[in-house]
Parts: sequence; C-alpha cells; structure tokens
Amino acid sequence: MGIITKIEQQKRNDDRVNIYVDDKFFIAIFKELVYTFNLKKGNEINEEELKPILDDEMYIKAKNKALNILSHADQSEKKIKRKTIIRI
Repeated sequence: MGIITKIEQQKRNDDRVNIYVDDKFFIAIFKELVYTFNLKKGNEINEEELKPILDDEMYIKAKNKALNILSHADQSEKKIKRKTIIRI
C-alpha cells in the first residue's frame, strides 16, 4: 500500500492524528491507535495491517458516542445501540 511519511496531530481535535502515506493524506485516527499499533514515520502499511486499525477506530468512536449519549441522561441499551449505529 505505501510508506507512512507523516503523522501530525489535528489542529481542532487533540485526540486525533492525520496519517500521510506517500506524502498524501491517508486517514485520521485516534492518537492512542498510533501507540497501540506502533505506527511510525517510515513504516510500511498494508491492507492486512489497516483492518484492525479501522476496527479499533470504529470501536472507539462507538464507545465515545455511547458515553456522550449517557452523559446527557440515562438511556436503555436498545436506545444507545440505535443512536450509536445511526451516527457512526
């Protein structure tokens, strides 16, 4: 797929980073995934390595959305699932 050429923190969201592959924007992910998957400038990335990263990205988004929903009021599990799936 390509070589990671740059990893930079997003300006508006300190929890996320932009990853560039072959000097082109590739993906924005949560900062913790950079550490979890040991992503570094110069590393080669392929489709096999990308799938678990995207899976974890979706998991974190869903978890954060569910916590955000719960922070406003108690909700049923069914309602949280419905709202989380719709908005991701």
